[in-house]
Amino acid sequence: MRCPNCKAELSDQVKYCTRCGYKLATNENEFQNYAAKPLRRKKSKLPIVIMILCAIILIAGAAGALLLAGRNNKETDPK
Repeated sequence: MRCPNCKAELSDQVKYCTRCGYKLATNENEFQNYAAKPLRRKKSKLPIVIMILCAIILIAGAAGALLLAGRNNKETDPK
């Protein structure tokens, strides 16, 4: 038997695909009533990671700019 979702070769005794987790029909009537829907994909966490990295870079850049501005002020101020 093949999984209708990912086409993996499966044993006739399994109820779920061992590759993608797709629920397999146990009899012909159930197979006809069960619409072949792919499993929901997990949402990628990449956009969140990119936003966090951008925020860290912006904060580090702002802190560096403030430190440099403070050094420049100390060097130009006569005592």
